[in-house]
Amino acid sequence: MFLGRTRAGKSTVFEVLKDATYIPKAKSIFSETEDARLFSFTVELSDSQSGTQTNFNINIIDTPGLFEQKREGEHIRENEALKKSILKCMEYEITKIHQIFFVCSFSEGIHPQDISAFREFIELFSGVEEKVAMIITRSEGLDQQDKDQTIEELTSHKELKEISKLIGNKIFFSGATRKEFLNKGSVKALKQDLYHVSSMRVTLYNCIFNASEPFHLTNLDYYKQEQLHAQELQKEVSAYQEKLQDFQGTKQECGDLRNELKKKLKQYESLKGYIDAQMGPDFAAVVTKAHKTIDETKDKVK
Repeated sequence: MFLGRTRAGKSTVFEVLKDATYIPKAKSIFSETEDARLFSFTVELSDSQSGTQTNFNINIIDTPGLFEQKREGEHIRENEALKKSILKCMEYEITKIHQIFFVCSFSEGIHPQDISAFREFIELFSGVEEKVAMIITRSEGLDQQDKDQTIEELTSHKELKEISKLIGNKIFFSGATRKEFLNKGSVKALKQDLYHVSSMRVTLYNCIFNASEPFHLTNLDYYKQEQLHAQELQKEVSAYQEKLQDFQGTKQECGDLRNELKKKLKQYESLKGYIDAQMGPDFAAVVTKAHKTIDETKDKVK
C-alpha cells in the first residue's frame, strides 16, 4: 500500500516498478489519483543456479493524496483517504497487507503535513507499525553520498524522530528517467539515469519480496469499530422499519420517520465494506425490507 501527501510521486513509483524505463508525464498542479486504485501485475524471478522460476503477483493500492488541493468548486480531500483505502482493499477482497510505504518527495522535502499525515496513519493503522517503510521519490539524481546524507538528516531531525524510530533502516529511494535527457538526445545521461533507477527498483523489490507474514486488515482497531457500527446500524434500520410499517400518526410525523430511515440506509451504503460474509445476507434482507416499507408508505405523507 502506498500512502503519502499529494504529488509525492506514489503513482510514478508504481509505474517504475512495472517498467524501469517509464518516463513520467508532465506535472499537473493537481493530483492525478482521485480515488484509491488497485494495480496488479506479475513479476517473474529466475534462479540461475537451480533454473527455477518464481512468479510473484503484486497488488498495489495507490491511495489519493492526503491534504489534497482539488480544482475550483471541489472540496479538499483530508485524511478520509486512509479510510477509503481500507474500503478499497475490502472491495477487492484484499485483507492482507505485506508492506506499507509512506511516500515523500526528495525535491519537495518533508513538510509538516507529511508528519501530520504519518501520525494520522499510525493512529488509524494501529498494530501494523512493523510493516511501515519509507520511499523517497525523485531521487534519480542522487548518488550514494547524497542518499546517506538524506537518511542522516531524517534520523537526526527532532520533528522526524517519531517516524525514523518506527521505520528504522527501512528507508528506500525511487526515481524515474528524466524526460529532458530524452528530449535532448543525451544518451549517456539517459543510461546513467536508467542505471540508478534500476538499482533503486531492485532494492525496493527485495524489500517487497522479503516481507514477513502479512498483517490482516480485519485486525485493525478502526475496522473492528466500523464492524460494531454496522451491527448497531442493522438494529436501528430494523427498528425504524417496523415502526414505520405500523405507523398511525400524522403525515408530518410519518414523513419525518421515513426521512430518518432513509438517512440510516445511506449510512448502510458507507459501511458496506465492513459488513462481513456472515452478517451480509441478514443485513441485505433488512435493507430490502426497509426500502419496500418506504415505498409502501409514500401515500401516507401526501
